[in-house]
Amino acid sequence: MILGTGMNGNVVQCVHKATKISYALKRIAKHGIEDNRLNQIRDELNCMAFLDHPNILRIHEVFEDEDRICLVLELCRGGHLMDRLMNQRGRFYREHLACKYIHSILTAVAYCHANNVVHRDLKLENILFETEKKDSELKIIDFGLSRCFVPNKKMHSPCGTSEYVAPEVLAGKYDAKCDVWSVGVIAFILLSGAPPFVGNTDSELFTSIKAGQWQFDQNLLNSVSADAKDFIKQCLNKRVSKRFSAAEALKHKWFLLLKSGTVEEGAPSPVLLQRFSTFVVRTWLAKIFIDVLSHTLHSTDITELRDQFQRFDINGTGVISKEELRVIVKTHLGSENEEEFLNALVLNMDIDQTGKISYHEFLAATINRKHFTDQNLHLAFEAISHNREYITSQDIQKLLGPKSTHNVDVILQEVGLSTDSQIDFEMFKSILNGQDGMNSFLNKYEDL
Repeated sequence: MILGTGMNGNVVQCVHKATKISYALKRIAKHGIEDNRLNQIRDELNCMAFLDHPNILRIHEVFEDEDRICLVLELCRGGHLMDRLMNQRGRFYREHLACKYIHSILTAVAYCHANNVVHRDLKLENILFETEKKDSELKIIDFGLSRCFVPNKKMHSPCGTSEYVAPEVLAGKYDAKCDVWSVGVIAFILLSGAPPFVGNTDSELFTSIKAGQWQFDQNLLNSVSADAKDFIKQCLNKRVSKRFSAAEALKHKWFLLLKSGTVEEGAPSPVLLQRFSTFVVRTWLAKIFIDVLSHTLHSTDITELRDQFQRFDINGTGVISKEELRVIVKTHLGSENEEEFLNALVLNMDIDQTGKISYHEFLAATINRKHFTDQNLHLAFEAISHNREYITSQDIQKLLGPKSTHNVDVILQEVGLSTDSQIDFEMFKSILNGQDGMNSFLNKYEDL
């Protein structure tokens, strides 16, 4: 089934032979693309493969042959934001829902920028709904024009879609704030059903964008709050130095509209702190394996955990800091042994040693045994093993990456193995299910 087409290829639905799980397969034809551009595409794919956020479409695997580069992607079945907007009776959203969507988009954009990735083509058509449900999560897709950027260094190549492009992109000298302009355009469209800048030709449209003047239709003027208008004004500031960064935009008072629920409804679950404790006492090899397992889970299986991650991520940065964990621990557990407990959590949950807890590191620490199905375990095992028969020390080192300070020999010795050991599927399951040391740890913190 063809899901979409583009300049250099198409997107089709594919099925994993063993698990029968469906994915989206994006095929990029290499014919006609210059070698330097192909190398740039490879670099950008490597950069994006590390993006780990609940509102960014996930890349599962990348394959390449003589003719094509193939991306195995998370499959979203809910259509894109433009589809849903066009199906709205009034062709625009109520403000609370628009605010929710923009916040989700912006958290993903801020996360990308913090990791030196700029999308450069944000638009309604590049935002998908995960499922057909009304409360479905959003996913930003199509990073085909994205770039890994160098902070404080301007970009110059043309990019984007006419209605959403920032004036500085038209001028040929821009930075990551061009994404914030596009978010402002999306917000305007969601609230009004029409773009802020128009023209009968691209030339007229670009003149309108460069002028940077916009206003709501008179019929909508009184139905849109002053905070929403101010948010859009800050995003659509043609003076880049005065425009919000994505991180600054997340702090705008318009998003207070989303905090209308009770504290209890929006609070992180204390049950997860118990799961953190369980994860801490697992062997390092089990933690690494579970981190891979978390990437095999279907999004519909982890909806509750995704919501909890967003509650722990108080600042909306797409990662959880030690200070954000401290707020949760103080709220639910009190201050006794707080620092020791926090240090243990961060040390053991931060598998890639960035100093922050990523989305899938959080999932790894909070998934429970119902997710340890044979299907998920086989997917994780195959993702780690170079030959799908057994896991070697080289496979584990590749997982950790060249910058990791973890010693693979020590990790293997912890479970009674050596550098030459080969871990088959049964041993893999045994390592994942190991519980040694758990009771002593839980007893130590039973009063927390």
